Amino acid sequence: MSKKLFGTVLKVASVVAAVALAIPTGGGSLLAVGLGVSAAGAAAIATGLALGSSLLSRPKAPGTSAASTDRLQANIDPKTPRKFVLGRTAFATDIRDQEFTGAQDFLHRFIVCASHRVTDFEQVWLDDKLAWSQAGGITSEFAGYFALDNSLEGSAAEAINISPRMGSSRRYTGLAYTYFGFKLTGNSKKAESPFAQSIPSRVTIIGKGALTYDPRLDSTVPGGSGSMRADNQTTWAWDDNASRNPAIQLLWYLLGWRINGRLAVGKGIPPARIDLASFITAANLCDEPVALAGGGTQPRYRSDGLFSEGDATSTVLDQLKAAMNAELDDVDGKIRITVLHNDLATPVADFTEDDILGAFTWDQTAPLDETYNVVRGTFVDPSSTSLYQPIDYPEFRMASPDGIDRVETVDFQTVQDARQAQRLVKQRIARMLYSGRFTATFGYRAWKVQKNDVVRLTFAPLGWTNKLFRVLETSVQVDGQVPMVLQVEHPDIYLWDREEAPPVQPVEPTRYDPYLNPLVGGISDAAGTAVWANVEGEGRPDDYATRNRYRGIYSNTETYYPGDNVLWDVATGGDGRGYGRIGEGESSGISPSDPGRWAVVVDRGQGGAGGGSLLRVGLSFTEEIPVGGDNSDENIIASADITVPAGGTFSVTGLLTSATGGENSSIALLRLKAGGTTIASGQVTISSTGIITSDPIAKWGGDVFGNPTSGATQVTLTMQRGGSSIQGGAFISGSLRVEYLAD
Repeated sequence: MSKKLFGTVLKVASVVAAVALAIPTGGGSLLAVGLGVSAAGAAAIATGLALGSSLLSRPKAPGTSAASTDRLQANIDPKTPRKFVLGRTAFATDIRDQEFTGAQDFLHRFIVCASHRVTDFEQVWLDDKLAWSQAGGITSEFAGYFALDNSLEGSAAEAINISPRMGSSRRYTGLAYTYFGFKLTGNSKKAESPFAQSIPSRVTIIGKGALTYDPRLDSTVPGGSGSMRADNQTTWAWDDNASRNPAIQLLWYLLGWRINGRLAVGKGIPPARIDLASFITAANLCDEPVALAGGGTQPRYRSDGLFSEGDATSTVLDQLKAAMNAELDDVDGKIRITVLHNDLATPVADFTEDDILGAFTWDQTAPLDETYNVVRGTFVDPSSTSLYQPIDYPEFRMASPDGIDRVETVDFQTVQDARQAQRLVKQRIARMLYSGRFTATFGYRAWKVQKNDVVRLTFAPLGWTNKLFRVLETSVQVDGQVPMVLQVEHPDIYLWDREEAPPVQPVEPTRYDPYLNPLVGGISDAAGTAVWANVEGEGRPDDYATRNRYRGIYSNTETYYPGDNVLWDVATGGDGRGYGRIGEGESSGISPSDPGRWAVVVDRGQGGAGGGSLLRVGLSFTEEIPVGGDNSDENIIASADITVPAGGTFSVTGLLTSATGGENSSIALLRLKAGGTTIASGQVTISSTGIITSDPIAKWGGDVFGNPTSGATQVTLTMQRGGSSIQGGAFISGSLRVEYLAD
């Protein structure tokens, strides 16, 4: 029988396959029992319908999803499809909303990471720098400039209110999302925000994806044990092994995920239409340990990746199948999975030439244009150097029959290990060596055979004895005949080659440091003491006007510079007054008693060291007092005692630049006091992640007090616990600005 004629027979068979076979019902067919075929299998026409591309029929590369690379760049696209995340990998970075607040010095972004509940957020990278981790919080480089709040599953209770524009209406119900806040201006005159130049568009959000259903933990499935149920996703859970198992992930995609009872992502196939027992077998095969060339073992197959609802179903299925060398088909009305492995020792049936009806076709080798001898491509590298970018795995090649290389590119978008990628492509190319196909129509003894089964054929016309084949195609016709296509099998296909080549190593990137910006460096340099001897004319400031640094108690071992202020303490032989360094050049070992080097700036009894700075009185001045401290109730975290002469005026302004909460969120009240009287206050919410969630940069403008009575006035900044308790205390930092104008 020619190939063309046999192809016609198969087409006719597929048309009449919908007609039921007349087999007795009730107790089951005696013929079925004799053949070892189940009553259900005999009552239906056992046609195996492959879903997606087949790894047996001269395997082709799976399609790729653009979402796998798009996730590395945060962008606004109102039309982007929903995403779903399987395993531990980089999440989606779909910006759903953003707005500026304040004087456009604070940018807020809401990024949807998956259209389902996720298990955990672990790390956030901005460009190639770690900005936040679950273990350590916001890193020091971004402290005070970056805010973050993660939601595993959006709801009304999870809504974040940042302004009246949308209030608490950003709910993202059922979706996993994160909030980013960027402060665009520096926290002091000499500081620049790391986001002053631009907001990073390359964003990597790493975490654990969807909760999964494992039929091995379901007592209603043959071979399973436990309380999980396929039709109740509240029983699904994350497991570091099972949730990264490609067979479990493919099952998750077939079942789908629902939000408020409606299908959100996946296919939504009823569990009754899926052969759950076959997924137990497949998952166990994926979990089997495989020896590594460098020693040790790893699970045979693992999968971690992201897909889009805009991807073709075949793309998702083929990528997950490619990650475990699996076949997916529809047998007896149920979707079945088969992970190809060395099961050649237990063939389902033995056939001879007596089982073959009529002519046959034997294609010993595939045509050259359908073969390849080189396989290359990419896998996803999860290292901190690549951050989930695709990089090349070592290519695998073999000699070409005609000396011409034919290359197949296979990109694995859910494989995050170069060793696993190599094992997978070696199986692909090994199948090209055993691509022979035998096509014939078999008798009734082939009824028991299903797609992907292993069979042996003894066939004298071609000199075969117990030759191994795997069933590539089969169907039972209404006349009882069974057309089949068999493909050669061999144990060598499943050899685990231990000659693993090292994967391509990505180059360490050159990182941008905003603090090395020449403009920032120039501002910093200009903030130092100017050499005013070289400056003349109108507008020339007083000598050392840019310096007023308090250096603490005078020590004859320290080096002092013009503009430095010290307290010459009585306990160390001084007179208790504050002195300022005058003249030019540095000095060491010259005490404040030398009028050529030092001048009195604060008389004894008129001032002192408070809040980390020495306040000068008796002349106009401006001072910034660093603020910082812990609190449990109402603790003073900054204090400056000053003496105000009669007739002078002063004002106080507070600036809160950062805050870190305790273990619980807290409502904190901050106050500015003058002479024991509160002159300004404000309430902020401090979260345990160190972010002020309601007003990230809180400012208080101090009142001006004119002509106060001469005497001591205390300026303090306090923090009072309010609302829920602060476990572990809280820490804030910022500054007090005190301005005094003499009459």
